[in-house]
This record gives sequence, C-alpha cells and structure tokens, in this order.
Amino acid sequence: MTKTSSILQALNDSSIDRIASDLRIIRGSIGACRMRAPLLQLAITLLLAHMYLETKTTALVGGLEVASIKFLNSVAERRVEPQRTLTPGQVSAQLAPAAGAPRMTANRA
Repeated sequence: MTKTSSILQALNDSSIDRIASDLRIIRGSIGACRMRAPLLQLAITLLLAHMYLETKTTALVGGLEVASIKFLNSVAERRVEPQRTLTPGQVSAQLAPAAGAPRMTANRA
C-alpha cells in the first residue's frame, strides 16, 4: 500500500464513522420531532381557540358596559328630585298675592 492510499483509507474510515454518528443524531432528532408534532398541533389548536374565545368575551364585556351605562343614564334622568320641606314663612311668601292686590285673611271664630 502506498502512503496516499493509506491516508485515503484512514480518511474513509473516519468519515464513515462520522457519517454514521451524524445519521444516528439525525434519526434521533426525527424521532423527537415525530413525538413533538402532535403536541405542537394541539398547542396551535388551543392557541387559536383561546384567541377566538378572548375576542368573543371582549365583545360581550364591551356590550355589557355600554348597556349598563345606558341603563344608569336613563335611571339618573328619570329620578325625581325629592320635595323639600318649606317653612311657614316660605309658604306664606309663595301664597302671598302680587303687590298691590288686597290680602285676604282667614276669619277665625
């Protein structure tokens, strides 16, 4: 054997070992991907479901907020102010005839 052929043989032996090692690593990676693929599909499905439900919930809460504000505004508009208690002087001032008109007094027997 010549020196060149022995070097090529050594390179071939080591490269075959490297290729075999790389193939084992790739085979293990592919197996791991096969095991992870269903979990990834499940995660994507759950993420899409979460986004859908979040959108619907946000719209529902927004609608409830608008409805509650409209309800409170209508209640506030319809609320009647409580009647205030008048003193006797205020009552007589309101009942007093206009200036210049004769006052009528009640006769007490």
